[in-house]
Amino acid sequence: MQVEEALNDDDDLKVGYLIIVVNSLGVVMVALGTIYKPLIKLVRMLTSKHVHEGTLKGYKGDKGDEEGFVNYCQRLAVSSVSEAGWTEITVKE
Repeated sequence: MQVEEALNDDDDLKVGYLIIVVNSLGVVMVALGTIYKPLIKLVRMLTSKHVHEGTLKGYKGDKGDEEGFVNYCQRLAVSSVSEAGWTEITVKE
């Protein structure tokens, strides 16, 4: 009788682990299904060809040049479309 109880306890433990694994897989599948479309859009945006014709290019100053970096950020914040090379994103339907 003790052997049967030990086997039943072992089976209960295996079933418990199996339920945990199945539930975890379900959570992962829901999470991946939720972020799939935004992730695909991001990858497409990053892999598309970018064109930058503006006069305001990236900051290439020294690491310790905080004043130059702040000036660059201020110019970028108030820049126009033609100066910074911004483009409007059109919505595809």
